[in-house]
Amino acid sequence: MRTLGRWLFAGLFVAPVSCAFLLDFDELKSGSGDAGPDSSLGGTSSTGGAAGTGGVAGASGSGGAAGGDGAAGTGGVAGSDAGDAGPLDQFPEQVAQAICAKLSSCYGPPAMPVIFGDADCATLLKSTLLNATFAPAADSVAAGKIKVDPAKVGQCLADFAKLECGKVSADFPEACRTVLEGKVSGTTPCAHKLECAPGNYCDLKAGCGTATCKPFGKATDPCSDAQPCAAGLGCVKASVDAGAGTCVPLAKLDAECKGASQPDCEIGLLCWGGSPTVAGHCLDPKGVFTGAENDLCSSWTAVFGDGGGIKLCKAGTYCDVYAWLTPNKCLPAAIVNAPCEKTLPDQCPSGQYCEKPSAIKPTACLPMPANGEDCAAPLSLKGRCAAYHVCDGKTCRLLRNNGEACSLNFDCYSGFCDSGAGKSNKCLPAACPIK
Repeated sequence: MRTLGRWLFAGLFVAPVSCAFLLDFDELKSGSGDAGPDSSLGGTSSTGGAAGTGGVAGASGSGGAAGGDGAAGTGGVAGSDAGDAGPLDQFPEQVAQAICAKLSSCYGPPAMPVIFGDADCATLLKSTLLNATFAPAADSVAAGKIKVDPAKVGQCLADFAKLECGKVSADFPEACRTVLEGKVSGTTPCAHKLECAPGNYCDLKAGCGTATCKPFGKATDPCSDAQPCAAGLGCVKASVDAGAGTCVPLAKLDAECKGASQPDCEIGLLCWGGSPTVAGHCLDPKGVFTGAENDLCSSWTAVFGDGGGIKLCKAGTYCDVYAWLTPNKCLPAAIVNAPCEKTLPDQCPSGQYCEKPSAIKPTACLPMPANGEDCAAPLSLKGRCAAYHVCDGKTCRLLRNNGEACSLNFDCYSGFCDSGAGKSNKCLPAACPIK
């Protein structure tokens, strides 16, 4: 994931980032939860579900392609004026808007549809926050394990909007640390991450009743899906299947990333080129998505190479990366059911994808598969299912809210399905009972 040399086949780069702001103010760029199937959360893919240490529900998958122009806009934060921004029930939407505005600002509007596809960034993040993070928070507040200061919400969001992109994964404004301040420490049991004091996570692998708050890993500390690293660090493992790794600093501009032994890039940079065993390089997408309609753009041999001199297209236009017989150029969007080419991102309008795209002849834009329908082919540039769905490897499944029926963790926005004999078989927040 997040290795752009494998863009068509493995998805993209931001899902683990997007919701951790609320899960812990110290850690926007967090680790991962349960591994899952191909994700079609509007085209993103992730190394983990919303439960655990953060990230959008779903896991590895085919990802990102054409969608809207980035619904969050290019800047600004909803409700960012300092002062009382309202009760806690407004906070998830405000934070979702803040994160989406920051992502759009850091990566540039043309990259937003590549990250989220047809899904609206704020809608997706709000659903994840409500189901995964805030569902158990009210009980923790009542139990005295979280202190709420609504008066700090506006200042938090305003200060967050001013952060440099490279600082987003390394630091957070002080006002944000006191909006929902966890009060649990020492040997007192915790039920979920928000109960822990800043700089700590709830070690749920120890089991309910015995889980305690522990500090995020520092550089060179061991790490795992259940043992996340501190802000500004990534967990690098010897292989995708390895259970544990080491916390290392996130990669900066032009540095090596991913591959077999390198970290992800900082917020605002893409890991371009490489493979699961060969490192790519971090580049600034604002210098990549620059082509206007009919401008020449890069071919697939360059796009999936080492990332040097890549040129793609502005929002609303699409690079015909597989044009073998004519020069590669930026094409306009296709209309519903119209012929389409194999472009990057996908040329088809929202809700459709280019079926079996061919380098030799155009094929048609068709509806993205929805709940109960067969997933699109793995080479689909827009993900394998419609927005807000996941592919279980064969069939598209609509993401579920808490209390709705499920069978697997990746069915749920929360990242946790209470399934099995004697269980509720419903989506629940990944938290222990609040006492």
